Amino acid sequence: MLKYTACGAAGGYSVYAPAGPKLVGRGPGGRFFAFYFSPRLLMDFGKLYRPTLFNSWQFIAFVGLIMSGGAELIMRLISYPRPVGYGWLYLCWAALFVGGALVNVFGKPKPHGHHHHH
Repeated sequence: MLKYTACGAAGGYSVYAPAGPKLVGRGPGGRFFAFYFSPRLLMDFGKLYRPTLFNSWQFIAFVGLIMSGGAELIMRLISYPRPVGYGWLYLCWAALFVGGALVNVFGKPKPHGHHHHH
């Protein structure tokens, strides 16, 4: 069973439903229609745009993209010629970010070991 919470005009309510595509209704204030998807489709898309949820690969690519863009901006401001192949750097950062995002969104969390922080 999966739990879904929605907020209606009269307040919030929860719906428990089995996984799989369903169309159900009834809530406070009349009919409420919601689609239910399999657990694999319920992703946390915040892992794609919130830096606090990035994994190491995404964070490295994010910082690299910002630093590369900043360096290019400085080169333009001081009229320094752009190095040959500099544009490929952005493609590399994007590929690293996409690879990290795939691992972050679809990867299974690893069990916590016996490493303790005090």
